[in-house]
Amino acid sequence: MFDDRLRVIFEYSPVAYCLVDFSGIFIDVNEAAARLVGYSREELKGKKLSELNIITPHQLAKLESSINNWKMGQPSGPNEYILNRKDGSQVFVESWSFPVKSGDQNLALTMVIDVTDRKRAEQALHFHSNLLDMVGQAVIATDLEGRIIYWNRFAETLYGWQASEIIGANLMGAIPAPIWIGKARTAMKKPRRGETRSGEFLVRRKDGTEFPAIVLTTPIRDPQGNFAGVVRISYDISAQKRALELLLQQQRELRNFSRRILSIREEEKRMLSENIHREVGHITGAINLLADSIEKDIRSSNLEAALDSCQKFKSICHDFASNLRRLALDLRPPELDLLGLSSALSNYFREIEKETGLKIKFESNMNEKKIRDGRPIVVFRIVQEAVNNILKHSQANRVRVSLQSHGRMISLAIKDNGRGFAPEKNKKEAGSGMGLRLIREMAESLDGTFEISSSPGKGTELRVSLPAAKPPERDPSLEVDATITSKPASKLAPKSKPPSRKRKSIRNRTRKR
Repeated sequence: MFDDRLRVIFEYSPVAYCLVDFSGIFIDVNEAAARLVGYSREELKGKKLSELNIITPHQLAKLESSINNWKMGQPSGPNEYILNRKDGSQVFVESWSFPVKSGDQNLALTMVIDVTDRKRAEQALHFHSNLLDMVGQAVIATDLEGRIIYWNRFAETLYGWQASEIIGANLMGAIPAPIWIGKARTAMKKPRRGETRSGEFLVRRKDGTEFPAIVLTTPIRDPQGNFAGVVRISYDISAQKRALELLLQQQRELRNFSRRILSIREEEKRMLSENIHREVGHITGAINLLADSIEKDIRSSNLEAALDSCQKFKSICHDFASNLRRLALDLRPPELDLLGLSSALSNYFREIEKETGLKIKFESNMNEKKIRDGRPIVVFRIVQEAVNNILKHSQANRVRVSLQSHGRMISLAIKDNGRGFAPEKNKKEAGSGMGLRLIREMAESLDGTFEISSSPGKGTELRVSLPAAKPPERDPSLEVDATITSKPASKLAPKSKPPSRKRKSIRNRTRKR
């Protein structure tokens, strides 16, 4: 079959060789082929591949295709097979077959190479590639010249380039925003020195849009430890930047709000101080004058004049007490805690009508039990500030106040028949003045809204809407297991014991006595 030289090559070649006929029967195999499948040469000769179950059934179609090629005098391969070894293990192989003639017999010389290690490496590479594709960050690898050699699936989504169109391109010309190229080149030098670097960069997509990203750059080394490339992991931080900017803006607004509240409090203190100083100054001066007059009248035995001065003194003390009561009401009306918001407002409006002559019509359907969490005093202050504004600026003689409860909301409307103004022309009166600004801040502090509408000659209307109570905060520590809370109350509550007969008999004897 073979001359001596070919026989030597066949027998001692490290590559597996076998001769099979066109029906798939082994005619001869070398030692390398026997070792590959774990059988002896004698066990293989004269046997079919399918008979020894070396090739699994789903691979037989591929074998039949190769046999058909042999019959047409054509070689076959490379073909990949998974062979079952005698010990039950499997081996991955590639085969090439060539039709040959041995006398009158048509055979095929098949060369089989073990590619198990390569296949396993490919499977591991495929696994790691799929793993990187599942990462929610862009993973990009470049060689020493900065050419892109790997581009995962998330990088396709983030940057807009498909791997097939970006691999081989230079990274510097594709991703960094033009104004950040210098910083990117500097960052590329760090991995060459074995350093891992992370920082914020402005990068761009395929469509030219730019966005901020955090980029982690780390070196790739070959098995000998030499620098071979760079891998970069990047992710978009646009949402984090927006959230941070929103947080900073809210902090600025909170600081401004705190400054405004402090300014309003200082203004209230100043006004209270001026009122107290004015009242005390007036009463002190009047008392001193009356005291001097009474002293002179008594010394001159003019009792009638002295009694008249005493009457004036009593009147001044009465006015002083009334003014002190008014100042106390301005600080906090006692009716608010004793009788509720509607009663406190009614009393306040009666005092205003007595002092100023301003006619106030008040309507309310408030359920005092629904408004809580410090809201009554805030609503009272809003009304108080609005009435003060009307008295100072509007020249009105009639005011209508409506306080209504609608489910979980409170609505307050205050309308006067004063001179009005044009809000679009007078920004200060429309909401930036001290009084109206205080009303707005108080309403917004309770998650409410404030609106004002006015026009020259047609009066002004203020509208405030706010929740009747603070939304309850959920406390997980107070949650009870559903199996417990679902039980009837009668099973949860301890049963009350009936009064003992002994105590009843004692009470009966006491009554008889």
